[in-house]
Formats: sequence, structure tokens, C-alpha cells
Amino acid sequence: MWLPSKAAKLRLAKRRSASRFAPNLWPHFGVVFTLLVSFMVIVRPTHGYHGLAVDLPASSYAVQQRYALRENAMRLAMTRDGTVHFRNYKTVPEQLPEAIREAVKQGAERKVYLQIDSRARYGDSEAMLDRIREAGLSRYLRDCGEAL
Repeated sequence: MWLPSKAAKLRLAKRRSASRFAPNLWPHFGVVFTLLVSFMVIVRPTHGYHGLAVDLPASSYAVQQRYALRENAMRLAMTRDGTVHFRNYKTVPEQLPEAIREAVKQGAERKVYLQIDSRARYGDSEAMLDRIREAGLSRYLRDCGEAL
């Protein structure tokens, strides 16, 4: 039996092209995934630890200090304007010996890891080292280098 709706379906089928639009998105996903991986691996943070901007000097002989990232490590950072940060807290150099002694009493490792900005004045960094020596840790000074 012949129906008009059946004839309309047949005509519509004859008018359609044999190839349909089917976009292949796999190359796009491959490029996006490659970019994602490369940015995750290649891009390194430009700041010091925990957002503190310390421009470390470049060195080809830098040694990674893996214990400097511990929670109880005594990290001391000095920015180029002479601001001193002890364990992520801003402090003044006069308070460093007492803060170091207190940290050692609380069970911190008896090493001080330094991060001194490459543009900091030498006199400021020498005064900071004197304060560390006042605390009695002159044997335990460590330079963080490119570690953080």
C-alpha cells in the first residue's frame, strides 16, 4: 500500500548527501593535553617559598636542600629592601636570635636555611648572619641556593 508520508520520506532520503558532517575532535584534544602537560612541567614558580618574592642568584653548582621544605625547618629569607622573614613571618633582625632559640626549643632542626635576594645589600645580609651567630648556630648555616 502506497502512503504519501512514505513517499515523502523516500524523497527526503534521496536529497540527503551521502557524507555527513562529523567533526573529529581528537587532534584538538591531543594539542590541548600536550599544552597542559608542558605548562605543568616546564613552568616553575618565580617566587621563593610561600609567595615571598626572593630573586635568588643564579648558580650552576646549586645543590637542592630537601630538608629546607620541612615544616619545622628554620628558613630565613631576606628581600632586596632588607626585609627579613623567619619561617614566613616578617621580623626585624634584632629579634632573630630569640626567635631562633625559641624554634630550637620547640624541636626545630638545628640548621638555618638562607634565601637572600641577589640584589640585597651585603651589609644587611652580614648583619643577619651575625644575628644567627648570636643565637649559637654558626655551624649550622645552610644556603638554600636554587632549592626553593
